[in-house]
Amino acid sequence: MEFKVCPPIFPQVRLALTRTIFAVFLCCFSLCLPSKGEHQQGTTPISAETEAQRAERLLHKGDFAGAIEASENALNLKPGLRRANETLAIALRRQAAAEPGQAGSANNHTPSGEALDHYNAGRDLVARGDTQFAERELQKAVEADPNYAEARNLLGFVQGRRGDLPSALEHLRKAVELDSSLAAAHYNLGIALWYDGQQSAGIGELERAVGLNPVFTEAYTFLGMACRETADFERARRYLNRAISLNSEAPGPHVDLALILLKTGRLGAGFKQLRLALDINPDGDVPDVAVVIEAVRQAIRQNPEDALAHDTLGLLLGKSGADPRLVTEEFRRATQLRPDFAEAHNHLGLILVQTANEQEAIGEFRQAIKLRPNYADAYVNLGSTLAPTNINDGIKELERAIALRPDSIKAQYNLALAYRQKYGLEKQIEQLRKVIKLDPGFAQGHYSLGKSLLQEHKVEEAVEQLRTAVSLDPKLGEAHYQLGLALARQNRSSESAAELKKGRELIAADENARLASSLLGQAAFHLQQGESEQAMIDFRKVVRLRPDSPAGHAGLAGALVKQGDLDQAVAEFRRALELQPNSYEALYGMGQALRKQGSLGEAASALRRAIRIRPSSVEAYDELGLTLTAQGEPRGAIEAFREAIKLDPYDAVARANLDGVRKQSAVNESASLASSASPATRTSVERPLETLDVDDISQISSFEQSIAANRFAELEPQLISYLGQHPNSWRAHYIQGYVLFRLHKLGDSIRELSDSLQLNINNAEAHKILAKDLAVIGRYDSAEKELQDAVRLKPGSAEIHYDLGKVYAMQDMASLAKPEFETATRLDPQDAEAYNALGFSEDALGNESAAIEDYQKALRICEQKGMNFDPPWINLSAYYNRHDESDLAIKYAQKAIEINPKSDLAFYQLAKAYRFRGQWDQAAEALRSAIAVKPSSAPYYYVLSEIYRKLGKPKESGVAIDTFRKLEHDSELLESQIREARRLSVVGVDAPKDLVPGSSERKN
Repeated sequence: MEFKVCPPIFPQVRLALTRTIFAVFLCCFSLCLPSKGEHQQGTTPISAETEAQRAERLLHKGDFAGAIEASENALNLKPGLRRANETLAIALRRQAAAEPGQAGSANNHTPSGEALDHYNAGRDLVARGDTQFAERELQKAVEADPNYAEARNLLGFVQGRRGDLPSALEHLRKAVELDSSLAAAHYNLGIALWYDGQQSAGIGELERAVGLNPVFTEAYTFLGMACRETADFERARRYLNRAISLNSEAPGPHVDLALILLKTGRLGAGFKQLRLALDINPDGDVPDVAVVIEAVRQAIRQNPEDALAHDTLGLLLGKSGADPRLVTEEFRRATQLRPDFAEAHNHLGLILVQTANEQEAIGEFRQAIKLRPNYADAYVNLGSTLAPTNINDGIKELERAIALRPDSIKAQYNLALAYRQKYGLEKQIEQLRKVIKLDPGFAQGHYSLGKSLLQEHKVEEAVEQLRTAVSLDPKLGEAHYQLGLALARQNRSSESAAELKKGRELIAADENARLASSLLGQAAFHLQQGESEQAMIDFRKVVRLRPDSPAGHAGLAGALVKQGDLDQAVAEFRRALELQPNSYEALYGMGQALRKQGSLGEAASALRRAIRIRPSSVEAYDELGLTLTAQGEPRGAIEAFREAIKLDPYDAVARANLDGVRKQSAVNESASLASSASPATRTSVERPLETLDVDDISQISSFEQSIAANRFAELEPQLISYLGQHPNSWRAHYIQGYVLFRLHKLGDSIRELSDSLQLNINNAEAHKILAKDLAVIGRYDSAEKELQDAVRLKPGSAEIHYDLGKVYAMQDMASLAKPEFETATRLDPQDAEAYNALGFSEDALGNESAAIEDYQKALRICEQKGMNFDPPWINLSAYYNRHDESDLAIKYAQKAIEINPKSDLAFYQLAKAYRFRGQWDQAAEALRSAIAVKPSSAPYYYVLSEIYRKLGKPKESGVAIDTFRKLEHDSELLESQIREARRLSVVGVDAPKDLVPGSSERKN
């Protein structure tokens, strides 16, 4: 009896520091990364939750455009924020409903009866996948009525699917000419233009499609991919977030968003999106899996110690059909780097089962459960692996899984199989009835129930269940075969023969597909190891088993190239392209083979087609450059190598080839390669040095003494007066900017600091304080630039490295934040705040052991110095709350409260721990204490209302929820202040700054 080991249910990556209902606490960094020396005074920066709340209020007011903008701001700050996705979807749908008629056709043309008949026949054939006959019917429709826009649109779609782009473009252009309001025609035209190499025009048509239909999910999906490929990441994120919001169950947009996040250094968020995509469709293919694998490998090259990256790579390699040895290696590496990584142990167990290492797999499943006692999927896998040899223990583990997750179909189904082994058919049938009641669409469950009923001689009911199974999954060969046997019992011989024949064919095809998939991974492994002869043997077996496999033919072609058989390799690439005309891998490989063969013109054509499909491909531009060089087209080669370098400034091969082409062709160009790859810098204008000596030094000293005494309010007017007499004093502008920052007058602070930096660009402290202003109002990109300038000017400042790390962390760029915090701790080994922040970054990257160690270091420093710094204790409490270890969570929360009796966040963690235990009275008391400290925090009231409901206090619950709503409404004022600060922040931020030697150094 075959037990089904369940595919992994992938956890969300821990990118937040705590698991609260309202993550605004974390995004504001009042918990994990307080500003140094300003724990109680700092202004709250814009956060994802703040923007999400603003979006909800705007939606409620009917401001759909504003709600869309705010939701997208939230999703840029925190990709995948559920409430922002939900609000964005509602806003888009209501916006579409407010402008009815745009998504369809505004054309009043009535097609002829003959055209309509052919169109309907063609449409039905398209739905059945018969594009060849569909094309004929649609051509007849267009011949009968040349002005029938919908027929031309569908005909263009079919021709595009069949690879006839010129004909497709002709009909689609005519369709939008006939009816410019037909969104589907703009969409299909956009895709055809894209694959024809007209990227800008294609994106333009796709944008017209979503303009006509604001809820056109497929158009947003393709737009997101297209903008990602053309490196327009801002637009790509916007379109992908819309696609995900409208349909979160499609894996493609998650994958494209993940690629952008990985490319821009937001590794944790990128891995989260990838794992969501895998979770959505555990048995399906990953779009562009080779590109995704390379992106994850690039992330690993940046941080080889990232266990989450290795685990994700293992999952992707498994999805791609890679050799099990490669998959196993990645999962093992993940568990070595993070021995407490429960998911990686579970994944390692799964691949070990597949490679018949059941005993080792059992050990890995047990380790996963030891690390996470509530890990239902690990119990399913353990029980399913034990059952064939130890039925009692197998049933026990499966029943534990169901106790944890009663809705787990895999657990319920595998338990039914185990019951058959121990108790017989009657018990199995009873359990299978539960399975199909839980999930009426589970074809395998109906099949197993039908088979068991047939064995119990309940033929009529068996036929009913088996017919349901084949209707749900027409390719389930075993169900067809069993249905044939059941029909034979009813003496329905002709129907029985047909089902038996179909069952045998499907079972054989499925077996061939499984074997071919296994051989494909094995062949790719041999090719990677340089064993091209063995790879060729395996690839030939694949194409014999699956002649319709594009990957098999392309793989065989690659092996033939390695063997030097270029003619046969090109023939195999051509076969792959017949089966899959838009296969990037086949086009790139064929281009490479044709170049080596000397067919340079055809090689360049194939490579250009590959680039049209994947404009972000560095290797294709490199190969095109080599081809054009061999063709004697140096200018085209230079352009290709430049594109490669633009995509990857570290592409040493392209740089070397570009230099070689320049030398050979004697093309003299003034623009250097380095300047084309380096980021733009601010311009600077020299000013006379005498502007440095305009200050009254005694007065400046007096201002600094007032700052030391925290007399900010009285200092502001004095500085205004001083600057009236000394308008060119960079020192005074800086001091005034700092004072205004401490007074929370952010717009004025930004203006003064920008003025100071125009007079003296070398003041690292001014860059630092300006960055703090910008971070508070959510301008993290500009804050990052300022702090990078500050680091360049003052590399030995632990505080500046800390601030830069904090800005990265605010943007969920933990992989970039971590080295800054590490530098801060190296420069100042007694910096408790930096160790706390480093722990946060390790936590976000999934390095939990390292995070705990850093938090503990922060604790020890605090204790040695007698510091009243509570965040490390709060963070540890949050960590243990996440892991359901309420005893330790309570211990650390109480210690935080002992240090800081006014810590609302510590009380909140304490409430969470009591809530986990079901100690509702203590949870309510802790939340009341949090509210007493911070009565303006709306989320506390929301959680308190839930706890009051548990306590059976509906009146108190109602009061709490009413207070929550009132505070939500009152926060409108704060939002208007934030918007005004954002508006003012634009003034002078990017003004030219002057290079003037010398700067004063001061701490906050």
